[in-house]
Amino acid sequence: MVPIAVAAGAVGGWQMDPAQNLWARVSAFLPLIALLAGLAVIGVVQDQDRAHELAEVDTEILTGDLPPSAYTDPGFAQFLKKAGRD
Repeated sequence: MVPIAVAAGAVGGWQMDPAQNLWARVSAFLPLIALLAGLAVIGVVQDQDRAHELAEVDTEILTGDLPPSAYTDPGFAQFLKKAGRD
């Protein structure tokens, strides 16, 4: 890229320093890199939250005094989630 400046009828050309050109190109990708890093962090946090949630349900199952038929009930996990919030 060679920008040309016109001042009072004179034409002067200047070229960007190659190091500045490199930094301009790198800085153009910084928002994309930040977005990808943010998405990666969100994915990791969601995975950890889900694992923690499943661990709480497993702890309730293993430490509770329930009949075996309760473990086969489809709404049992939802019941444990609600009971944990109260």
